[in-house]
Amino acid sequence: MPSENQSLTPKPLVSIVAPCYNAERFLDAAIQSIFAQDYEHFEVIIVDDGSTDNSIAMLESLQERYPFQLYRQANQGVSAALNHGLQYAKGVYLSTPD
Repeated sequence: MPSENQSLTPKPLVSIVAPCYNAERFLDAAIQSIFAQDYEHFEVIIVDDGSTDNSIAMLESLQERYPFQLYRQANQGVSAALNHGLQYAKGVYLSTPD
């Protein structure tokens, strides 16, 4: 019989889709925050929306510590970046870190 902390049903996957544009100075803290959550069954999808700062280099460096998917597109705005990321989402639920 499962304890109070266990469940017979698997926890649903949550897809976290995060658009990024020239966010270099916020990325480390933002990604640390996402991965510090108690809920463990999630995937993170980050879409760089044509950043002109060092966001891509920072994200590639962060991928060495955190398992997330990274996609790039030409600058089209936050809605287009979210839509781009949604095509890769596999979760039952969707979240954005805004």
